[in-house]
Amino acid sequence: SNYVMCSGIHYAEFHLTECSCIGVVRPLNLSPDRFANGAFHFHVRNFFGDFLAARTDTWGRGNVHSCDYNLKDGLMSWTNWDDLAETFLEWEGVEGCLS
Repeated sequence: SNYVMCSGIHYAEFHLTECSCIGVVRPLNLSPDRFANGAFHFHVRNFFGDFLAARTDTWGRGNVHSCDYNLKDGLMSWTNWDDLAETFLEWEGVEGCLS
């Protein structure tokens, strides 16, 4: 889909499996074919330069560009696609959502 969520309340449904993650990422204008190698992830350092080059004014001043939540164990990861990244963080209230 090319729909960009700008504001308001949004809902989505997901089919969850044991190896699922749910995440959000800044809006990017990139060719999906370039990253369709089957092993793509927004936290792979090799792609950070490409992602930052696609930056737009709509990003504002925030420094978290991608984050995700692991459904199995509840850990989270985030990155600024530059020099900061935190992976598999435990946080207060951490728990997975698979039963």
